[in-house]
Amino acid sequence: ADQGEKETYVGLTDTPFKTRLANHKQSFKKESLKNQTELSKHIWELKNKGKTFSVTWRILGKARSYSNTTKRCGLCILEKFFIIRYKHLATLNKRSELGAGCRHATKFLLKKLK
Repeated sequence: ADQGEKETYVGLTDTPFKTRLANHKQSFKKESLKNQTELSKHIWELKNKGKTFSVTWRILGKARSYSNTTKRCGLCILEKFFIIRYKHLATLNKRSELGAGCRHATKFLLKKLK
């Protein structure tokens, strides 16, 4: 980005942080993955404009993933909290993410039987 210009993105992961980081980095390198996240879309936009940029990472919090017992997902709740409460940390996040359901609950769904 231009000197002084700063964008931020809040994300979450149910996998180890190192795994999620590697996936993000792949989405920055492989154009076929450029639409994976709002962050990767922004990185590709900068790259296509020939702009230089740097990415720094920081863990904002830790929470438990979806629990089939409580029917709640601490990860999704925490992510939404940061997007709502700390807007300056989520300039690239779409507000439509706030209404999205928990994608971690799907691992508890039964697969259709053939």
